Amino acid sequence: QATLQTIAWALDSADLERVKDLVMFENPSAREKVVAMLQSLPPESRALWPTPEDMAASVMISDGIHRPYPAASILQLSEVETLAPDRARLRLPGSRLDGGIYQKAGNGWRFVILEKAIDAYLAQHARAKPAP
Repeated sequence: QATLQTIAWALDSADLERVKDLVMFENPSAREKVVAMLQSLPPESRALWPTPEDMAASVMISDGIHRPYPAASILQLSEVETLAPDRARLRLPGSRLDGGIYQKAGNGWRFVILEKAIDAYLAQHARAKPAP
């Protein structure tokens, strides 16, 4: 729950470095999909996001600005569902945050960017591209 609160604060503050510290990709395949997308962008766009983590954090910040997290008092109501000793799901029924996965990594917990979320973002991005 503390990680959720910190992510919400970092997104509200548009703190790119802090968001990057609090997220991780679900697996190498998920990260590689973002690498491939970055490589398909023009150089000036790639310069904005030197790493997949930069891009993911930027997208999360943008999403957080357009659809802010609930107030801290609401976030405190989230329930922890243990999936494994180092993995949990936070439940916040009625919120877009319901079901967020968190993984213990290093000395803390991180929000897991799921591969299916990347697939959905890439599909949305492909639909938004103008026809040649």
